[in-house]
Amino acid sequence: MSQRILHSCRCITAITALLCLSSGASARTIFDGNGQAQAEAFSRIYATFCMKHLSDLKKLTDRMAFSPQLPKEKAAQFLQGKPGSAWPVPEQSGTFILAIRSDKPMCMVYGMKADNEAVEKTFSSIVKAAPSPMVIKQIQDEQMNTRHGPAHSISYEWTMPKQPRKMLFSLTTTASDTAPLQALASAALITK
Repeated sequence: MSQRILHSCRCITAITALLCLSSGASARTIFDGNGQAQAEAFSRIYATFCMKHLSDLKKLTDRMAFSPQLPKEKAAQFLQGKPGSAWPVPEQSGTFILAIRSDKPMCMVYGMKADNEAVEKTFSSIVKAAPSPMVIKQIQDEQMNTRHGPAHSISYEWTMPKQPRKMLFSLTTTASDTAPLQALASAALITK
């Protein structure tokens, strides 16, 4: 596994652990409803925004310019203090957060409430369906203990033969009702 991918996996794991330790009461209050419906919405947002636009996140950010953004101080927690923008994405089952970093090609979706098993199943089916001739490889499947209980982190990479760029798709979930979020998915472009 390349050092950059390993570093990205560790960053995502560290981000998730940090978020699980932080207070999420204000963000949690905007989520309510059925966990299965939220899992479906979460997966749809991730596939439609992050995966579909990963190769041109600038274009997606420009399109999102007309949507209401989170204030900078609230967006900062979803961007891990890095530059970028974050938007609430309202769905019938709740509001989710879409965050796009501007310092590197990375897109994230946050779900404060979601059925973790349904999210993992949908995520795995999406990332295991890479278009040909992409090569799919699972690079992480880790159980973690957090302050709020167990969490599960999985990552896959897509590569093209003889190409220097990789697409890294990661998901961390927890079933804990006391965690500030139950699902975080990210998509990032990494150059070898």
